[in-house]
Amino acid sequence: MASQHNGCDPSNLFVKAMNDVRLGGLSIRKSAKKWEIKRTTLQDRLSGRVETNRRKGPPPILTKQEENQFADWLIVMANRGFGMSKESNTLNTFLDKDGRTTPFHMHMVYITHK
Repeated sequence: MASQHNGCDPSNLFVKAMNDVRLGGLSIRKSAKKWEIKRTTLQDRLSGRVETNRRKGPPPILTKQEENQFADWLIVMANRGFGMSKESNTLNTFLDKDGRTTPFHMHMVYITHK
């Protein structure tokens, strides 16, 4: 089902759809159609089988704030002429010092900036 809610947080849509069912008296089918989400997904969240704010895939390694700070730092360093190399794996060094593990091994970090 293609959603026309571009830019809208999907978990927010689920909350609105769930409120329509719980408080507004809409059926699950009608609420799912109104908010353009799958009926079974809405049903799973209403029944408690799936957490309301559950996302697909593994949890992120970095917080959004950490990710933005790291990206900004890399851009500043690149503008100063300090490029990344295989030997300078700064992100994994940060994660190791912080005691966090990661399921992937980064050899190089590439940033595309327009």
